[in-house]
Amino acid sequence: MSSVLNTIPSRLPVEAVFKRNLQRRHLRGSIWRRFFLLANIIALLALIALFMNVIDRAFGLVATQYTVTPESIIEKYGFQVDAALLAEVADDEAGEIEISSTVLLEELTSQQLATILLSETGNRIRVILRDNLSNIRDATFTSLPLSEAFPGARLPEGRESATINDLTEDERAFLLTENFSQSRLVDLTIDEVLRPRIVGSWSLSESLFQTDTVLAQAAERYPDAEVTFKNWVSLDFISSSISSSPTTAGLRTAMLGTIWVVLIALVVSLPLGVGAAIYLEEYASNRNWFERLIQTNIRNLA
Repeated sequence: MSSVLNTIPSRLPVEAVFKRNLQRRHLRGSIWRRFFLLANIIALLALIALFMNVIDRAFGLVATQYTVTPESIIEKYGFQVDAALLAEVADDEAGEIEISSTVLLEELTSQQLATILLSETGNRIRVILRDNLSNIRDATFTSLPLSEAFPGARLPEGRESATINDLTEDERAFLLTENFSQSRLVDLTIDEVLRPRIVGSWSLSESLFQTDTVLAQAAERYPDAEVTFKNWVSLDFISSSISSSPTTAGLRTAMLGTIWVVLIALVVSLPLGVGAAIYLEEYASNRNWFERLIQTNIRNLA
């Protein structure tokens, strides 16, 4: 019997061939391992470069021009502000990084800011109140009583049944001062009265390492603009809605849309997926083509 077995040729490679093949496999494995390591390093470097680019664009110097300057508004209405602060703003010269002149508005009271808004915006104050205090967006807003147009807002005493068109200027000022914080009134005054426009911007790297060049360019190209440092990634950027203006657009709408899509998908897919899994595992007989088709697709996806 042993002589018969000895005559049967072996299918195993001889030792020399086996070692040679093994070395080749180790070499191919080493090459592929280095290739995937290099791919991961390149991907990581690309991610770091993308992150650094976002940081570089999210901060930097900007040149801002106002349709109406804060100094002229304060002078027009004769309001008193801190003399030292006013002098500091007035002493800013071209070729220097300036403090924003809007800090002057922070010195005003809510009543003074309401006076500016009412006088400078005219009938548009109704739109401002609607957009910031009301959920009504159609033409019925002006015909609705205040209690329906502004649910939850503080209203002038005894005027709950009046419409926005019936209010006097003092009553509209009451709506502004009683329902908006002083900082919010500052923001509204900047947006609706001063109407700032960013005419130039520079990246963080340019702002840090080429400051003199940037300031010289700003002074030459935008002599009436003030150059300040701006952080584009802020709470306003996250909480603001979409806008046709890139400088005021925010993420709120996109974030809410994403959250709604995730919640709806979770509510729909979770019970359907769990129910389908229980049915296929416990009750399906695989006797009809539909069940077999589902099982085949599940195996392919797995």
